[in-house]
Amino acid sequence: MQQIEFDDLQPENTEWAEIMGSKLKDAKRFEIHCWEDETEEIAMALRCGELKETDWRGGKVTAGAITPELIGLLLTCQSRWIRRFIIK
Repeated sequence: MQQIEFDDLQPENTEWAEIMGSKLKDAKRFEIHCWEDETEEIAMALRCGELKETDWRGGKVTAGAITPELIGLLLTCQSRWIRRFIIK
């Protein structure tokens, strides 16, 4: 597993998309971590995967397989929540 963190100083996800574009080629699975009150972000994450059972109080983890459709969504999404994406 590899985690790449970005701060919120960049208004767009350009640098993130460049790095992730190359990393996603070899990735098989992903996780997205959201705080429990981030209902819109959780709903978007669930379009790509399923809730993963964890002991994280206050948060939700969505996990799933890397697919071509998911890669397309990730590399074009401008939402900052997507920066919490973890590949395995």
